[in-house]
Amino acid sequence: MTASLFTGDEKFMQYAPNEEPMQEACIPLSQVVSIATNTPFGIPKMTTNTVRWMDTGVQSLIKFLGTDLDYLQLTTEHIGKWQKYLYDQKVSPVTSNGYLRAIKTMYKNLMEDGHAEFNPADPISFLKEPASKPRSILKKDYLTLRNLAQTLRDKAIIATLWATGCRISEIKYMDIEKMDHWVEDNNHCFAFEVVGKNSKTRWVYVKDDEATILHKWIKQRPETEDSALFVTMQANHK
Repeated sequence: MTASLFTGDEKFMQYAPNEEPMQEACIPLSQVVSIATNTPFGIPKMTTNTVRWMDTGVQSLIKFLGTDLDYLQLTTEHIGKWQKYLYDQKVSPVTSNGYLRAIKTMYKNLMEDGHAEFNPADPISFLKEPASKPRSILKKDYLTLRNLAQTLRDKAIIATLWATGCRISEIKYMDIEKMDHWVEDNNHCFAFEVVGKNSKTRWVYVKDDEATILHKWIKQRPETEDSALFVTMQANHK
C-alpha cells in the first residue's frame, strides 16, 4: 500500500513506507504558484491579491525564458539574466523589484513547506529605486505636515500619500484584506494594488519611515467589518 502527499490537485511525491521517496514530478513555474500559496492541505495562506501579484512576476519570468520551466530547474543565472533583460528594456526599478520580490517570496514559501532546498532568487539584489519626488510639495513641507497631524491615522494617510504618489480617491479604497506585508532587513514593507485613471491598476509600495508609521496605524486600527485601510476612529465607515 502506498501513501501520497498532495498539495491541491498536484501530487508532489508518492512513496511506500520504509522505501526511498520517488523523484518528484516535473511541475512548471506556472503551476507552482498555487503550491507556494496554499498549505499542504490546499488551504489558501495568502490573499487573492497577493497570489495575483506573485503570478504576475512568474508570468514575466516565463515570458523571458520562452518556456514554462520546471521550478526545480530554475537557476540564479536565469533570474539574473531576466533582471538584466528588464533593465535593458527600461522597465522601472519599482516594477522590476516587484517581480523579483514575487519570485523570492514564492521560493521562500516552497522552502518552508519542504518543496525546495534553496531559493535561486536569494543572491539577486534589488535595484536602487528613485526617491519619490512629488511636484506639488517639498520633502521638508511634507515632514512638517506629517508632524502637525493630530492623529496616528492622519499621519499614516499623509505618509502613504507621500510614499505612493496616490490620489486621495485611490487611498480611500485601499483594502487591508488585499494588502501585502513583509519584513525586509528588519524594516516593514507594504504593497497595494490601486485602481487609477481609466480603471488602470498598478502596484504601489510603502517603505522606510512611512511603512513604520503605517504599521503602527494598522496595529491600532479599530476592529470593524469595513476592510478599508483608513477607517475613522469611530469605525464602521471610511
